[in-house]
Amino acid sequence: MIVNDQGSRESALFAVSVLALTLCVRLFRQTASIWFVALLPIALVLMLVLDAPHRNSPYRIHSWHTLWYGAMTNFLYVFSLFTLTSVGDSDRLGIVYVAIGTGAAAATLAIPLIASVFSPRQYEVGCIVGAAIVSCGLLVPQLYVATAGLTSMLVTMGNAESFATFLDDERIVPEERRLVRSKFYGIGSIIEQTQMMVTVFVCSMLIRGDCSAAMAGYAVRDVSTLNLPVYHWALAICVALNALTGICVAHRPREASG
Repeated sequence: MIVNDQGSRESALFAVSVLALTLCVRLFRQTASIWFVALLPIALVLMLVLDAPHRNSPYRIHSWHTLWYGAMTNFLYVFSLFTLTSVGDSDRLGIVYVAIGTGAAAATLAIPLIASVFSPRQYEVGCIVGAAIVSCGLLVPQLYVATAGLTSMLVTMGNAESFATFLDDERIVPEERRLVRSKFYGIGSIIEQTQMMVTVFVCSMLIRGDCSAAMAGYAVRDVSTLNLPVYHWALAICVALNALTGICVAHRPREASG
């Protein structure tokens, strides 16, 4: 931040804003304090505003894809953690995580078979749209585990293709391509966590009349089955938002990506 270079200062400020947003999310998850929810939108807007000036060109399509993959992966892990912990069903959490990991492992076997049949564009659009549609099965309790695993598989398959595209992106210095890709993936996960926190906060306020009641089940282990309706509606909202975003990103024209 003290280097006499505008680009370096803007990049440093952007990193600080990402850190501030991450801390807000983390502290809300640990304390269930409503004050940190109020800071989330402010930190998120600051992060996006600081990122805009030092970009010389718009995001490419694989950057948008990577944002979504980071968001969806984070959603599968973190929302499952919130829900099952808050309603006192921690034993099932391990099963869900095994299913997510198994789906990711299965993707490595499916990639060579499926990628050889379709063009890269068709392949990745199919993975994103498929994951968006399949994720709706999370709304059915009996299908939650299987849906989490299948969604994880599709997201991992698409992410592998996006990662390969980053490695071939000539606009980025070869030594920085993995780092830039990680930046987009990380920002996607942070944005998703912010969305989840705000959604749970609002649903808790509307359903339980207490803004932090549902999160208290996770943060301070104030477990109650009264949290179940809160997380059911929060899940429906998050699934819908993620699915709509994924479909929009998948059909984003390459010409508009810069």
